[in-house]
Amino acid sequence: FVPVVMSPLGPVPLFLPPLPSLPPPTPLAMPPPLTPFAPPVPGRQASPFQTANGTSIAQLGEASRTSNVIDGRAMAEQVRNEVREEISWLLSKPRVGDGRSDEENEVRRAFVRPPSLAVILVGERWDSETYVRMKKKAADEVGIECEVQQLPASINQFQLIERITRLNRNATVDGIIVQLPLPAHIDSRLALSAIDYAKDVDGLHPNNVGNLALRNFGGSPSIMSPDSCLFKPCTPLGCVELLKRSYVPIEGAKVVVLGRSSHVGLPAALLLAQENATVTMLHSKTLPGDIRAAVQLADIIVAAMGRPRFITADMVKPGAVVLDVGINSVPDASKRRGYRLGGGGGGPRRAVLYAF
Repeated sequence: FVPVVMSPLGPVPLFLPPLPSLPPPTPLAMPPPLTPFAPPVPGRQASPFQTANGTSIAQLGEASRTSNVIDGRAMAEQVRNEVREEISWLLSKPRVGDGRSDEENEVRRAFVRPPSLAVILVGERWDSETYVRMKKKAADEVGIECEVQQLPASINQFQLIERITRLNRNATVDGIIVQLPLPAHIDSRLALSAIDYAKDVDGLHPNNVGNLALRNFGGSPSIMSPDSCLFKPCTPLGCVELLKRSYVPIEGAKVVVLGRSSHVGLPAALLLAQENATVTMLHSKTLPGDIRAAVQLADIIVAAMGRPRFITADMVKPGAVVLDVGINSVPDASKRRGYRLGGGGGGPRRAVLYAF
């Protein structure tokens, strides 16, 4: 007996007989894993991630778990040398037959002094002072005049903006940096917006950030167009440059950016997406299980969360590239101040890319 219900089309059984069992589905063929390292470019130095015959770590498979370190300091030194040579060339007199175009020589004639950078440091934070020292050291090494203006933490919003406005109007100042973070009583958004966007070498002015998101790159500092991104945020730019100089292919790679800060995480995701990577941005509100799952699939991991040892070895697949762009205070009783700076050393790369 099968209960039925009457419908305009006739009786309909309330309980349908069970469907016949179906065969198990055929598993889908998985694509080969993305090799995150390109073969050596003819005539260029091989990547530190490759063996003598050009085999990458990913190609060695599970049998090899050897880690390789991107030498950020060596690359920063290389960039310093390039910037130093470029500044020296700009300050030299044009010569016939030097291989430069008339347009380049015209630019060189406009340079009558070394480029200059002004850094505003508010208060006495140890981490900010460390960053500023590295920036000034890098600038001095390449021939950029760098002036550090340290202001007391008690300065108010109006006084800070007045100091920034003075630097904007100073024709001998080419770049301005307001070192972050600022004291709690100062609105950093107002301070960054007060910088002339054509002198915003940190790339944090709303004009530069907005045009970065919109991919408007048609202008240059000489054009001073508010419709173009004149400067890209230096830390994310340093990450991209570091990957390129290590011959790590970005296009098509699965990238995870840990952190969404306005000066590192968010612009890093934008820049890497503009290099045609598939970018996932994780942050403090992302569920831990989702973080682990995304990181384990990533070809490139950019850690910018400010939390030391957040990424562990078991979360990283063989052949993946990890960039730690933060500097964290790690307790160390052997140090005079009771701590040491830990992290990936993003500071040296970041500092030299202000000049770059």
